[in-house]
Amino acid sequence: MQRINTTRQNDKRNISSHRLRRSILPLLLPLLLADCGHSNRKEPAPETSTHPAQPVPAIGVPEIRVAFLKGLDLLRIYAHGSDLSVGDAAGQEWAKVSSGQQVEVSAISGRRFLLQPGATPSPAGPVRFIPINPAGQVHLPGGERFSALTLAPEAGPGNAFTCVAHLSLESYVMGVLAGEVPIDRWGMEALKAQAVTSRSYALYQMKTHAEKPYDVESTVMDQVFKPQREVNPKAQRAVEGTHGLIVTENGA
Repeated sequence: MQRINTTRQNDKRNISSHRLRRSILPLLLPLLLADCGHSNRKEPAPETSTHPAQPVPAIGVPEIRVAFLKGLDLLRIYAHGSDLSVGDAAGQEWAKVSSGQQVEVSAISGRRFLLQPGATPSPAGPVRFIPINPAGQVHLPGGERFSALTLAPEAGPGNAFTCVAHLSLESYVMGVLAGEVPIDRWGMEALKAQAVTSRSYALYQMKTHAEKPYDVESTVMDQVFKPQREVNPKAQRAVEGTHGLIVTENGA
């Protein structure tokens, strides 16, 4: 019964995500077609759409929570450029990781975690790794770098957990461009349109998932997200050229 309910919930989420994408993509389709078909033109096609939905500036640069790895029972974490404070959901510090140190985190019974080196179990529930120095980062074995990480126990039997990456929305959009489209083959205006679409979708998910452990997944369940070890200059121009822009309809 649990498996059936989970499947239905995933189906509902897929339907909702697909409807949202269908509502956004038609607004930007003329721009995509114009640029993909004529990527060598110096000037973009003139704006001819009179649709009421228009790009508008988003306020600030919010942080998004991405379910980067799921179904884990162990994870190695590296502190780069700063000590890490490891706290529980209430903000109470449980442990510290020194800058330059690598630790191994494993899930144990009771929805708790064990940090090695060290042997003190965490309180039950999620734990978060935050650099004490804002310039610091949390690194993973694959070279991924994030501003913070949360390890959240998963529902169901066993001791699996999800690694939730925290990063700025603009950094997330660059990772989505890398995961969703052929950056080198697309023209700049098409990449800009995709950046606006991806940012708009992400903000909607952030709004509707505020009370959940994460806002989006890094797979086709939401948008494919691939964090880049090195910034792609073309993707960076597309994101910076649309900084803070989203698509709204009727003010929502």
